[in-house]
Amino acid sequence: MPRRTKSKAKPKPAGRKETGRRNLARLLTLLDDGDPRGLEQLARIEGGSLPYMVGVTGAAGVGKSLLLARIVERETARLTKSRGGEARGEFQIGVLAVDPSHPDTGGALLGDRVRMPALAPHVFFRSVATRGATGGLSEKLIDMAAAMQSFGCEIVFVETVGIGQDELSIRQVADTLIVVEAPGLGDDIQAMKSSPAAVADILVVNKADKSGAAETAAILQNIIGKKPILTSAVDGDGTTELEEVLAGCRTDAMRTDVKKAADRRKWTWRLAQALTKRWSDRISAAACEIVSTLSFATDIYRRIGDLARFSPDHVAVAVENMDRAVADYQKLGFFLERREVFAAEGVETAFFNAGGFHIELLRPLSPASPVAKFVAERGGGLHHVAFEIADLAALETELKSKGVEMIGGRRAGTRGKQILFLHPKSASRVLLEFCSCDMHTRKTTC
Repeated sequence: MPRRTKSKAKPKPAGRKETGRRNLARLLTLLDDGDPRGLEQLARIEGGSLPYMVGVTGAAGVGKSLLLARIVERETARLTKSRGGEARGEFQIGVLAVDPSHPDTGGALLGDRVRMPALAPHVFFRSVATRGATGGLSEKLIDMAAAMQSFGCEIVFVETVGIGQDELSIRQVADTLIVVEAPGLGDDIQAMKSSPAAVADILVVNKADKSGAAETAAILQNIIGKKPILTSAVDGDGTTELEEVLAGCRTDAMRTDVKKAADRRKWTWRLAQALTKRWSDRISAAACEIVSTLSFATDIYRRIGDLARFSPDHVAVAVENMDRAVADYQKLGFFLERREVFAAEGVETAFFNAGGFHIELLRPLSPASPVAKFVAERGGGLHHVAFEIADLAALETELKSKGVEMIGGRRAGTRGKQILFLHPKSASRVLLEFCSCDMHTRKTTC
């Protein structure tokens, strides 16, 4: 199956509630293909929240697709009834069914569309290929869910591929996670504590009409401590109980504080995927180049130590007029994260994100500040280069022992960082800054 070429779909103006199955399909295609016009449309949509997202996952062959169809059928009826028989928008429910891509061609079978029965008109179904993403997810899921919400979808179900024991990415995007198992787990039951089942909000043993279903449910409850719901997607048994439990989970997940934290977690995951994709190819190329210059394992391990120690943080540019400089960088397409006054250093700062790296603009607030003297002598320009390091105190001690001259020692800087400047005479007339922040060294949770 050949790789998909860049989408030729024409973008349409985006509003809060778009209409038209074709328009939504066109927008999802733009997003799936990575066409920048898709993100431009999303950027014009009002509001910053995401729909309620339900993950449905489990090993291949457990009956996820048919069970999901039963859930969607019941949810559609519930939403229609709650609206007095009328839908709030053209669509009420979205379904994103993820299928694995071929490692060579990039194609996918997208078989969930075949396994699912016909869905109600107010349901929008979209098959999504993983395109090399790990964890059973496509990196575009958050974008597609946001697009579906703009067309009226209140709930978006995400069905993932049959995933392995350690692939838990679906937990990052789902407000409620349904994990589907089937009778006859065998030796795999021993690995359940580290599987998606261990972090499920709702645990289901499907194919309850098969022998061994009750025994499997009892074993899962004993190991994981969560009572599974027994269902049969073929005849609908157990789906009423599943719907009731899901309704309770939705009520909890839609509380303002919970929903806000969940959306922050999803956006964090999405940005992390974007940054990872942006830098992974460059990192691989850099690794190949480094290895080609080294001869022995000891050299390689020393190089790994160097790479783990320093990482680029930002470049700083001194400017005379902050408003004009900000406008210039925005015109170039850089995203302004913040502007703030840093009184301790006598400067106003503006930070632009440049794909995980930062550009810092500096405007002096006092004629006595070092930045003012720099601007007076040179008329502005590149002021310093900054690197992040995990242990700034240890670096300061090390540099002092080597007789390296510093400016003022370690102190508080912007963005909650500790900073340390080296005197230009210690770095071939270049002002170097080293900085550290515990938020970059501790495990991040959102």
